[in-house]
This record gives sequence, structure tokens and C-alpha cells, in this order.
Amino acid sequence: MRQLDEQGKHFLSDPQKGLRVDRQKKVVYLSQVFKFDQKHFDQLGGGALNFILPYLSPENREFIRKEKENLTVEYLDYIWKSNDIKNVR
Repeated sequence: MRQLDEQGKHFLSDPQKGLRVDRQKKVVYLSQVFKFDQKHFDQLGGGALNFILPYLSPENREFIRKEKENLTVEYLDYIWKSNDIKNVR
């Protein structure tokens, strides 16, 4: 379980592929993974924003909790090359 928590935190700390928060515009940019499996995250307890809270920095966690009703969720571009067998080391 510790490894899953660490990987979740690592993934969501990457503003290019995991999570980016624009506090001024009140937009949370999430990985496309959360869009692809949206129904599963909805079933797991209130959607992707609720699911990711334990993996966020305290600042992002507090901001999302406080502004949740006013936030827009948009999705980051998915980097398909990440899954390319040629990129496996």
C-alpha cells in the first residue's frame, strides 16, 4: 500500500502529466486517465477530485476542498508515447 501511495503522489506531482492547479482561474487540470475511467472514479466516492485528495500536497488539498464547488476540471494532453514498447527500458 505504501508503494501505491508513493506512486500516486509522484504521478500527481507532475504538472505535465498528472495534475496542475490554476488557482486564479479555478481550474484543475488532471491526467486524461481520470477522464478515461471517470465512471470508476465516480463509483469510488465522488469522482476524481475526491479520489486524488490523499495524494496531494497540503496546499492543493486544502484549495480543492475549499473551492470544490467553484472549480472546473480540464484534462491534460495524454502522452501516448509513454505506452510505446520502444520506450521501455
